[in-house]
Amino acid sequence: MRRLLLITGLFACGCLTAAQHSGAVRAADQFIPGATVTARQGGAKLVTYTDEDGRYQLDLTPGKWEIQIEMLGFRTLHGQVVGAE
Repeated sequence: MRRLLLITGLFACGCLTAAQHSGAVRAADQFIPGATVTARQGGAKLVTYTDEDGRYQLDLTPGKWEIQIEMLGFRTLHGQVVGAE
């Protein structure tokens, strides 16, 4: 099974309660469109999909978030990001 590569960035403004988390999903130097990106924190769950360029965006509240990326034919990728406070 092929492996996904997650490229992420976290942008925040001190005046906001949520931080924009964005990233891209790649495999073998190719961006992967249509991958499911799920973020969980406690009981909160956010789901989005990568666009035609393999990119995605999520608005995350402060704290640790578990990130999961899934795509048919690929191994599921798990990670963690921290929403800026």
